Amino acid sequence: MKSWRLPFLIAALIAMKSVFLAFFVIPPADIPDESGHYAYVKDIASGNFFPLLGRSTIPNDLWMDAPPNKAESPVLPRNNYIVQHPPLYYAAAAIPYALARAATDDRWYHIRFTRLVSALSLGLAVLVLFRTFQDLGLQKNQSILLASSIAFIPTLSNLSAGITNDIFLLLLCALATLHLVRFVLHQRIADAYSTALWLTMAGATKMTAWIMIAGYVAIMLYELEVPWRRWLLHAVGISMVAFAAPAWWMLRNFVNFGTPFYIGIDTPPLALPDATVLQFLSSEPFFYFIWVHFYALFGFSGYCQTPELIHLCVGTQITHVNNEPFFGFLMITAAVALVVALYILKSFPKKQILRDPGQRDPSLHAFIENSLARTPGFFMPLLGISAVFAGALFFIAGFLHLYRQPGFFAGYMVSFLTLLPVLLAPLSLVVLASTSNARTRLVQYGLLVFLLFGILFIRQAHIAYVIIGEMRGVQGRYFFSYLPIMLVSAAIALQSIKFRSQHFLWVLILLVLAETYTYVQHVIPFFEAVRL
Repeated sequence: MKSWRLPFLIAALIAMKSVFLAFFVIPPADIPDESGHYAYVKDIASGNFFPLLGRSTIPNDLWMDAPPNKAESPVLPRNNYIVQHPPLYYAAAAIPYALARAATDDRWYHIRFTRLVSALSLGLAVLVLFRTFQDLGLQKNQSILLASSIAFIPTLSNLSAGITNDIFLLLLCALATLHLVRFVLHQRIADAYSTALWLTMAGATKMTAWIMIAGYVAIMLYELEVPWRRWLLHAVGISMVAFAAPAWWMLRNFVNFGTPFYIGIDTPPLALPDATVLQFLSSEPFFYFIWVHFYALFGFSGYCQTPELIHLCVGTQITHVNNEPFFGFLMITAAVALVVALYILKSFPKKQILRDPGQRDPSLHAFIENSLARTPGFFMPLLGISAVFAGALFFIAGFLHLYRQPGFFAGYMVSFLTLLPVLLAPLSLVVLASTSNARTRLVQYGLLVFLLFGILFIRQAHIAYVIIGEMRGVQGRYFFSYLPIMLVSAAIALQSIKFRSQHFLWVLILLVLAETYTYVQHVIPFFEAVRL
């Protein structure tokens, strides 16, 4: 138990930092979409467990009493678009809200206690990541430092102090990743079903996790080493558990709205019907927005919180940080990404060895691996060269044609980091198919699952662009739930170059200083300025 004291202490301190931000720094409603999230929580706490889009509203007295003279407040109850999300987070957040409401009528406490779920989720996510890195063989201090690093991404720490499902989803995805790692390394079938259970809970929290469910289930089926009849049985069982919540939510949407993916938006006449994906990505700073919003995006509508000036509430107030802290984060990310790239290059097999089928039970990856081992000697080198060439073509084409901001960091560094997965993906697929090393396959999974989500996210952003005629909903926070699997890839790659604890410590110190500077110099002054 003593070995857990320090991780628990650090996780508790990180959670307390989020509690402090939630209670004393971030104004109510200044977390993205917090009004909708909070109204959803209140619906569930009041007994309306499954509010419907089009019926559920965001009341105008959500954060404070409405003015007695309605003419003074043109703000009317709005449609609560947030109830498009599955309800698991909101059911969890309804518990501290209900307890606070039972203890006091002061809504100041109602709001802050509801925010505690996100703060606690971040602390628990750090503990889960620590356990994951321990299972990968990292030293205790290395595991603590790497797990703690997520808490000092300013956007993430900001969300951990608010009423939002993003950090709760991060915790669930970290738990799913922990058991996925255990399953890939040790082939315990119980870990596969545990992964599926946490995945379905993530799917009951937010639809962006559904892509992860598909990716993780594919990984487990590819890795499953049992006789084929048992493979079919477990393939059905794992899939049913993992997709249970998404299937239920899609069925509910179909029954109520006639479509399984209803999000409450009726498609208007298309603004840019002929705009292609390439035209969208070459004319809009899409990737720059993803990166800068991932690192440091703040605000929403806190300036509406003064009753005498509520009539000035006509939209949102947000700010992002694009200066030295952001540049430092890009440099750290680039250094880690290059280590992962070198690991993938080194993992390409110099010679294929035919595995003895009697050594282990059959699996898809063993079948493909043995199939490649039976090819002529020149085939694998040729396949590797072709993969590198294909990745390089995609990388160069993207670098030449995609929109690039002016400046080295906002332009060239963002473009390089964005396109690096595209450069590595073809070779990563070859390595995945040809290696018998489970740890090496985990590195490829991190890259490929991240890339899968990124491609589908681009597709959705392009659809919105065609409909609206401008870039909307480009939020880096949607990638937070994929941090655990990406950090698994990074941990294995860093371990391969004997990255020492003091190196992890210096990286963490830089992240802490950058986040502190961001809050002191930008975030707190911004929040003070929007409180009219």
